[in-house]
Amino acid sequence: MGRRNGSIIGKRNVGAGATSNASGVWGLNDTQRVSAPDNSSALESKVQIRYLLVGGGGGGAGSDTTAVRGGGGGAGGMKEGTFTCYSGTQLYIQVGNGGSGGSDFWPGSTGTMSRISSPNDNIKAFGGGGGKGYNNWTSDSARWGASGGGLDNYAGNHFSAVPGYVNQGNPGGQLYPYSTNPDGRSASGGGGAGDKGEDAGSSSGGDGGAGKQSYITGTGVHYAGGGGGGARDGHSRGYGGVGGGGNGGVAPASTSPGVQNGSDGQANSGGGGGGAATGSNSQHPGPAGGGDGGSGIVILRYPNSVVWSGGTGLTYGSHTPIPGTDERYIQFTDGNGYITITT
Repeated sequence: MGRRNGSIIGKRNVGAGATSNASGVWGLNDTQRVSAPDNSSALESKVQIRYLLVGGGGGGAGSDTTAVRGGGGGAGGMKEGTFTCYSGTQLYIQVGNGGSGGSDFWPGSTGTMSRISSPNDNIKAFGGGGGKGYNNWTSDSARWGASGGGLDNYAGNHFSAVPGYVNQGNPGGQLYPYSTNPDGRSASGGGGAGDKGEDAGSSSGGDGGAGKQSYITGTGVHYAGGGGGGARDGHSRGYGGVGGGGNGGVAPASTSPGVQNGSDGQANSGGGGGGAATGSNSQHPGPAGGGDGGSGIVILRYPNSVVWSGGTGLTYGSHTPIPGTDERYIQFTDGNGYITITT
């Protein structure tokens, strides 16, 4: 049987941005019926998008007695990868919020998740766990997160370090052994995306766990560091982990009794908040608060030919070209809403 006029023999890419080919002998009038291996139309434009999700960091714990220093908050979860969509695909984007620092001797709150959802994908980066404080009769589940929060130092709280879950983070640090003077110790650091929180030392609060580095923007940036543990007078504070973790507070020396709040995690880093500190003698003037966890972030990287519409309810920057590539990226820094991809 002879070929139709205008037929094409062989294999060729069809459609801007298409990643699937159809081979063989077929007529121009039949092109809409030719399918790629995944049963999509050979003419349908298909694009691969790279993403980074960082959940909100957990809040650091507060402090309100001479015997307690607050644990650092755990970092938000960090997920990086790719997904594929077609022109006209609608994506739901949510940027996680940091958890609140604990007031007085309450534990910090867990951060909220960052998310990308489409008809075929539901990608989540969970919030970080809150640091533990003296008031630990709240449920353990409220303090779990992508990375675990650090522990306070109080002798009556015989808890193990809280593990991170869903393979997005690491546990908080352990306490210094209670063999002598447990009430005079400092607190441990919250876990980070790259490492566990540091254990409290004999004369120091534990540092927050290190975050991880991403090159999605073309430049290496660390995200999701854990918060540092609060320190008693005469000890050194726990410092926030690289990637936006907040520093723990450190109380003034016993000759100058006082308190110090933990520092907030860095915005759009997913860093945990630092734990609070009070002095070890009975003359301290009042409570201290843990630092708030840092908010999360969503970053998309895609070919220059891709555009999108929508975005109501979201805060975002400009389309930023990545040198040496034919791609650009955009950062969503707050809110939630829908965008529609166009190729």
